[in-house]
Amino acid sequence: MAERELRKLNRNELLDVVYEYQQTEKKLRERIALLEEELSNKEIKAKECGSIAKEAMELNGIFEAAQKAADQYVEAVKQAQVAKGEEITRLAEEEARTIIEDAVKHSEAIIKRAEEQTLKLNRTLEEALLQFSREKPTI
Repeated sequence: MAERELRKLNRNELLDVVYEYQQTEKKLRERIALLEEELSNKEIKAKECGSIAKEAMELNGIFEAAQKAADQYVEAVKQAQVAKGEEITRLAEEEARTIIEDAVKHSEAIIKRAEEQTLKLNRTLEEALLQFSREKPTI
């Protein structure tokens, strides 16, 4: 709604507009919480994976969920932008960047843990092979 149209509205109409935007904001926050929970669940699943390849596949889902959440957030805020101004768009883009940055940080941590697990497993296998070669009976 343009500023000129807002000025023509009476108090009750303005309160209705504000109420509508508050309801939209509440729904968006609930959606963000739901998507963050989904993201958290995907992270837990990624931790349970034993190999780097499986975790990489899980990460794709995390990035998609994070990108979807960011895109939905930005889109919803852009729809409300006309009444609330450009400040909302800036905040939405910052929030979207934060969501994506958090997803990247989480994925990097998961990859690092997977690499550490792989190295530990390799060391354990090397030790077992060394011990086996020492204990190997001669024929």
